[in-house]
Parts: sequence; structure tokens; C-alpha cells
Amino acid sequence: MIKKTDRYLNTDQHLLKCARRAYKAGHFLKVIVDCRTILRDNPHHANAWYGLGLAYQGLRRYRHALKAFRRVIKLRWHRAEAWVEIGHLYWWLHEHKLARRAYSRALREDPRQVQAHYWLGILAFHAKRFPEAKRHLQQVVHSQSSNAWALAYLGYIALVDKRWSQAVTLLRRAARQFNKIPWLLYNLGLAYFERRQYEPAKRTLRRFLKLTPRDADAYDLLGLVALESGRRASAITYFRRALRYRPTHRFAKRHLKRSLSTQITT
Repeated sequence: MIKKTDRYLNTDQHLLKCARRAYKAGHFLKVIVDCRTILRDNPHHANAWYGLGLAYQGLRRYRHALKAFRRVIKLRWHRAEAWVEIGHLYWWLHEHKLARRAYSRALREDPRQVQAHYWLGILAFHAKRFPEAKRHLQQVVHSQSSNAWALAYLGYIALVDKRWSQAVTLLRRAARQFNKIPWLLYNLGLAYFERRQYEPAKRTLRRFLKLTPRDADAYDLLGLVALESGRRASAITYFRRALRYRPTHRFAKRHLKRSLSTQITT
């Protein structure tokens, strides 16, 4: 004879499997129905609350998702992961202080929580707290050495710190995975230029311009690369093109004036 609790357990497991399949297929309303059915008979089913939170998150019903994940935390089940999800929700709601607090709570629950380190690093990066961002993102790379986004942000921080060799290394590793991210290619070109590796800088900036062909900063930098390589005529062409796309570009104006005066002198 099957006990009543066993019957509920089997039903819950079946509904959770259905909910997982529905979530993977993007059928978030089906997930909500299945999880609500479980919770009607077992309101302390943490896994169902977690699934409910993910489904509401998928539907962008962020306040409902927050309530679901807070129930998960009260039930003391996967608390670190729940705090990370709450951090994501506050991020999407543009409540960055609360997001930072949630990710920090996730690290208190599990100091090795990679997602919490990553998003704390991104929050610190956008607030220009670069030492803090670097600390968190290095933790990410320590756990996931091929995390391209963490490498890209660390490469940018290395540029800010004028550590050109380290910037090239980090940005090249990131670019191997994401070779069509414009800002990543621009920063790599800049790092090559600062290291006086002019040919790689030129190749990288041309790849960048294939993605964003009207970028004045890239043409200005290509002009500097050409100037340092002894190709003054090409440099003048690049500076003029930068000014065509942005007539107020003060650096391109200055570089063009210097190039023309040098040409007249010689």
C-alpha cells in the first residue's frame, strides 16, 4: 500500500522534472503552474520556490521573483545561490547598492561562490573602484581560468594601471574567445600600441573597424601607430578620417597639426 506522503513525493518529483523541462524550453508559465501545484500541498518545498523564482525572473516579474527567492533563504536551502539570484534581480531593477549587498551575503554563505565574485567585480568596475574589482575578478579567474569576461575586465584595469604587458596578455586571452567584441579589440589595440608592438596594434584596430567603421578614436589611434612606424602620409589620412567622423576630436586635431608641421619642416 502506498502511503499518502510517498504519493505526494512521487508527484512532486514528477512535477519538478516537468518544470525543469519547461524552464529549459522557455515555457515559464508552465513552470509557475507546476511549482504552484507542488507548493499547494507542500508550502515548504524549497526547490519549488527556487523554480518559481527562476520562472518569474524569466518573465521579468522581478518583485514576485524576489519573494520566491527570499522564501528559499528562509528555508535554508541553497542560500548562496538564492542570494546571487536576488543580486541579479536588484541589478535589473537598477538598485545597485542592494545588489551589492545581496552578492556579499552570497559570499558570506559560500566564499567560493564564483558568480557572486564576478558580479561584485562588475559593480566595483562600473563604480571605478578598480582595486576592489580586480580582487573579485581575480578570484573568478582563479576558479575559471578561461572566463573571457573576467579576463577582459582585468585587461582594462591593467590598462588603467599602465601595466601594458599584463594588459596585452589578459586581453589576448579574452579575444581568443570573443573576437567580435568591439571594446575588447580596441583595448587590445591600445595595449599593443603602448607596448610599441605596432603591427599587432594595426591588425587589431583594423579588425575593430570592421565592426565599427566610423569610430573616430580608432582612426586617431591608427594614425599614431602609422606615425610611430614612420608612415607619416598614412598617419595624416587616418587623422583626417577621424575628424571626418568627429570634427571636434581634439586629439586628432592636435595629432594632424603636428604631423602636417613636421611634414612641412622636412
